[in-house]
Amino acid sequence: MNHIRTRIGALACAALLSVAGAAQAATFDISYTFASGDTLVGTVQGTLNGGFIDNLSNIRLAYDGDVFGGTLTASAWDPVNSQIDASSAARLSADASLNEFVITGSTGDYEFLFVNNDAAVGSAVFAADDLLTTNNAAFEAPIQGSWNITAAVPEPASLGLLVAGLAIVGAAARRRRAA
Repeated sequence: MNHIRTRIGALACAALLSVAGAAQAATFDISYTFASGDTLVGTVQGTLNGGFIDNLSNIRLAYDGDVFGGTLTASAWDPVNSQIDASSAARLSADASLNEFVITGSTGDYEFLFVNNDAAVGSAVFAADDLLTTNNAAFEAPIQGSWNITAAVPEPASLGLLVAGLAIVGAAARRRRAA
């Protein structure tokens, strides 16, 4: 009987660890290749929610190898009024037809728009800084390029925490079995 309780306890601990890990933000690789061949690549942290990535943070982007400096933030886009939608949170989808967002630099010098339902905007990188020297680095309306989102490999610290948690659960089970 004690042996069954030990196994049930270990399974419960493992289930709690997996649920706790799922609620945390994960890192995703994002890329967009314009029809012209120009590329925008980077990473974003967020929470997977169905087919969308919500709670976007720690955005890092580079356009044709030039890294966007400063802090990048994501905002939802209102295609009807062609402006940022302050009432909604930005979210990403691997389905390009569902994306309506703009990522802006803290200095206001550059932004990346991915606005599928607004033919006047489409997808674009607008830039006016030292790294991205043109005012309109890339633009296509309607969207013609290819969009890709993939889950990045977990960070070593996350894997280390998982291994440590499993080791503690295993040690507790072994200790109870020995007693």
